[in-house]
Amino acid sequence: MNREASQQSQPPDYVAALNLDTDPFQDRHEPRFFYADPVLMQRLDLLQHLTRFSEQLLYVRAPEGAGKTMLLHQLRLRAADNWHTCQLDGAAMGSPAELYVQLSRCFPDAAAENTEHFGSDLIHYCLGLQQSGQLAVLVIDDAERLPAPVLEALLGLARSPAETLKALRILVFATPALDTTLQSLAAASPGDALVHTLDLPPFDEQQSAAYLMYRLAIAGYSGDSPFSATEVRAMHKTAAGRPGELNRLARETLLEQNQQRAGLRQAAGAVRRPQRGAWIAGVALTAVALIAGGLWYLGSRAPELPLLSEQTVQLPPANPLVPPVDTPPAAIDPEPDTRPPEVPVRSGTDAAPVPPALVQAPDMQEPQAPAGDPEPAPEPAPEPAPEAVAPESPAATDAPAATTAPELETPDGPEETAVPVAPADSDAAAAPDWLTEQPGGYYTLQLLGARAPETVERFLARHGERIELHPIRTWRGDAAWHIVVTGSYPDRAAATAALAALPAPLRKLQPWPRRFEQIRAELPPE
Repeated sequence: MNREASQQSQPPDYVAALNLDTDPFQDRHEPRFFYADPVLMQRLDLLQHLTRFSEQLLYVRAPEGAGKTMLLHQLRLRAADNWHTCQLDGAAMGSPAELYVQLSRCFPDAAAENTEHFGSDLIHYCLGLQQSGQLAVLVIDDAERLPAPVLEALLGLARSPAETLKALRILVFATPALDTTLQSLAAASPGDALVHTLDLPPFDEQQSAAYLMYRLAIAGYSGDSPFSATEVRAMHKTAAGRPGELNRLARETLLEQNQQRAGLRQAAGAVRRPQRGAWIAGVALTAVALIAGGLWYLGSRAPELPLLSEQTVQLPPANPLVPPVDTPPAAIDPEPDTRPPEVPVRSGTDAAPVPPALVQAPDMQEPQAPAGDPEPAPEPAPEPAPEAVAPESPAATDAPAATTAPELETPDGPEETAVPVAPADSDAAAAPDWLTEQPGGYYTLQLLGARAPETVERFLARHGERIELHPIRTWRGDAAWHIVVTGSYPDRAAATAALAALPAPLRKLQPWPRRFEQIRAELPPE
């Protein structure tokens, strides 16, 4: 017993995972979790009006889990000051005697339950209240559990059911199982219209999604819906639009999501290291096999190279385009390096390479012919035709034969232009002055929440012409969170009623009411 109580008192794991203050889908009837849907508010206003002026038994009919008890609590909270309200439980009255005991506790000034004239005394007391501007109201929850004799005794407090209903307002909240009992009572009084029935309609799919987000927001959640569209559709279909059943299914769905996340983390931790070791071992074995195969292939298929002999090669002039200069002969190494030095080229350029004939090594000079009849020098090996070069000026002939490589100019490319980047704290992301002007207890409708400010800018560009939108940058965790809100309403009921006036594309986003003081608390630190 104590273990079950402790388990029920402990919040589920998703409360901490979603950073909630409390479990929004627990089976309870706190006034702050009342979802003031426009259709439901219309039923509540009508019920208040009929309680004041109707002289019929008011029958609020809906299946189990449709929100009858929550509506009853709201009716009591909105009761007029001149109402003397008595609430009874249909399951606690199994006989007329138990009914009289409960009524005597609600109206102690009427009469004692053991008097023979309890009914007439109670009716006389209720009529006296009406003469002083007050009203006696009896509300019975789970009235389908009332036995038929108890309901007959209730309506028979006066000489007729009609006289009883004139003195005492009676409201019963029940499932359709009460229809049979009420029909038999109406048949006993064919001339009187004793019962006025009010049905509570179920939610449609859009209302179900908005209801779930509303309860999450009341519990402290701020962000996108934790339910996918498929999950919302499945929950709505299974619950048939009943709030109580939606609470149960949402709770089970969040628990299942949390268990799946925990299972994935455990599986990843158990499999990650073995898989990584096996992968590395496989790669290493494959690499060794490839290297061994490559070495064997090169050793078995490589051709024998001929022996090299040393040869002396007569070098051509270092630069055949430059005329010889009278300089003393210089010793030449037996095997000079005839490769031209690398010419430094500026990075990022597309300039054509300089022909080797235009570059001469700094430590080489032109060889001078020996004395006597000169022998014709061997023709140099044919080289690619160099690009046309302008003849050197006379001053260039006085310079040493060794010349340095000319510096290459980078061709003019297209000039790069810097693309302006919008600053992070743009007007679309900062909290506007409009927010500071709103009273903290007022409500607004949140339409969007996103990490990227570009998402907010696209949303404003798409919907900003239809309705007045206000982008606000808040702080969630350790990063910015951008939201878009609209409207300012004095209470939650007015904000909920304004949902019907939004354009259809915005209603599909399932906006929900939020207090301005809650949004201000989420503004980024200065």
